[in-house]
Amino acid sequence: MSDSQTIRSFGGPRLVASSHPDGAAGVRVTDTSIVLTFDTQIAVDRYAVTVTDASGYMLRQEYGMGGVAGAKAVGNQLFIKPEGFFKPGSYTIELPNGSVTDLAGNAYAGPQRLTFDTVSALYTGTAGNDLLAGGRGARVDGGAGIDTAQYAGFWGEYTIGKQGDAFTVSHGRAGAVDTLAGVERLLFEERAIALDIDGNGGQAYRLYRAAFDREPDHTGVGYWIGALDRGASLDVVASAFLGSAEFQDLYGSALDDAQLVGQLYKNILHRAPDQGGFDYWVGRLGEGLEREKLLVSFSESPENVDATADLVAYGFTYQPY
Repeated sequence: MSDSQTIRSFGGPRLVASSHPDGAAGVRVTDTSIVLTFDTQIAVDRYAVTVTDASGYMLRQEYGMGGVAGAKAVGNQLFIKPEGFFKPGSYTIELPNGSVTDLAGNAYAGPQRLTFDTVSALYTGTAGNDLLAGGRGARVDGGAGIDTAQYAGFWGEYTIGKQGDAFTVSHGRAGAVDTLAGVERLLFEERAIALDIDGNGGQAYRLYRAAFDREPDHTGVGYWIGALDRGASLDVVASAFLGSAEFQDLYGSALDDAQLVGQLYKNILHRAPDQGGFDYWVGRLGEGLEREKLLVSFSESPENVDATADLVAYGFTYQPY
């Protein structure tokens, strides 16, 4: 056996790292995937390990192995995933005595509580990326940056609308209506919505549809929105799509320039190429234009932006990363 596979006969596992360290502040409300790393393989009582908020309310956890809700152990790591998103405030990871052991049954003897604070919600945005308090029946101004307004309750309780170019969010029962300015994302109890149709969100959505000729899955498009938010270029994302197995299955793995251009017209613009456009793009590829830039050009073309506009007019669902 390797050292990492050795079953201890004395002592207990020691916590060596945490994605949400004890005393951490400013944790994003979307960072709900908690990973604790120990110095040896572990076993867990999945029902005993919990996450509670400042009032002592125990958060529901997503389903783990075998369709059973709760924490799960994989090797030397413990995975905890509360449902939905955090709210601004304090949270505690509870590790009661005996809830985590090594494979010989020796109990973890470290801190039984790890507490962290999520980022505070603001009423007015700054020049950075802000979390804003929604649901006040007021104008919500995010300012610069990529800003998120968070709402209590489930997405189905609200209606997203528009007043001119501005998005509105109204609560069906309470009747409060927020008018949004400079707000790119929305968070509800169980759903995230991207509103930045002219920004990273819309670009990721269109590129996903362009590359794979289908509605983006929430996880996939969320991953690439996150990459763009962190500074990746659209060309880099397009290059990753071109190299993916799904793209190869859809387009083929050995297309020449003319075949690729013809397929892009078919799968993205859903029409046969006009001769002038076809000749232009084949010529550009022959001059050395990278294929990822070609894909981005089709994805962000006025024709494709117009064709997808109604699909994202009131935002679209994604999984934050």
